[in-house]
Amino acid sequence: MEENPTVLTENQKRELIKTNSNIILIKNYIEAARRRSYYGVAFWTIGILAISAIFIDILIFQWQGIAPYFKHAITLGSLASIGLGAYISSTPGVLYSSFPSDLTDVLKLKSIGSPRRTIAQLELELQLLREEKKHTQETVGFSIERNRASYKEDAFVYIEELRRESNFYRRVSNFFQMIIIAGASISTLGAGTSYFVNQISIGVAIASFCIAVASSMTGYFKYKERSFYSQQTADAVEHEIEAFELGVGRYKAFPVDDPDGKKKSLEAFAQELHRLRQDQKMREQNLDQPSSKGEEGGN
Repeated sequence: MEENPTVLTENQKRELIKTNSNIILIKNYIEAARRRSYYGVAFWTIGILAISAIFIDILIFQWQGIAPYFKHAITLGSLASIGLGAYISSTPGVLYSSFPSDLTDVLKLKSIGSPRRTIAQLELELQLLREEKKHTQETVGFSIERNRASYKEDAFVYIEELRRESNFYRRVSNFFQMIIIAGASISTLGAGTSYFVNQISIGVAIASFCIAVASSMTGYFKYKERSFYSQQTADAVEHEIEAFELGVGRYKAFPVDDPDGKKKSLEAFAQELHRLRQDQKMREQNLDQPSSKGEEGGN
């Protein structure tokens, strides 16, 4: 009896599982590198804003009504924030020494003269791992049905990625909204009392400046919209998986006990999942290029 080329041996199964695990690890490290980049920009922004407020106060208000120790604390905090932001920005990526040995054995960029791996390098490693996985599947004779089934398993990882992105953008959006709410409250209160206490006008100016910066950040980067779209796509993919496994909705027309029905059901699922992922990419591209959209609409 001939051996079925589409049936995987135990070693082949372990290799594919290991490759999938490495792909997930690389994705996690890419997210960690992106968070580090965001933190660097945040510290830079906070420090520069604080220094700007200090210079405005020195030139206009001459630090009136502020205790000397508080002045020094603000100055040192601003310089420390700028220094921390500069350090993080000058050391991008994640430490190579933090990678597990199973992952470092398959990475291509081993000795590049840097202890860290940047986002671009990690994305290159991710692409190489995906190409290796594709080559392995072609070598063992993966059929189109098996590829579609593998695409279904990847959907669970995709859901987790979308939810991590959604939670991150939601936290950033909530942070800036808290700055806007707190700044508006302080400005309103300070504007009412600055008539009696002139020094409070300093706080009003700083609070108004923070509101302007937070509003600009949320308006330009659209954190709330990014969070909403990521969560919406994750829910849609999860709903599609549940419908596929229960055989309801669009999959009700495909009988489970019929092999041909299973193939058609899996084909419909892969097609819908592919559409959802493409729609999510188009939304991200539209959010990344707001000015281009405006210019195109004006022409």
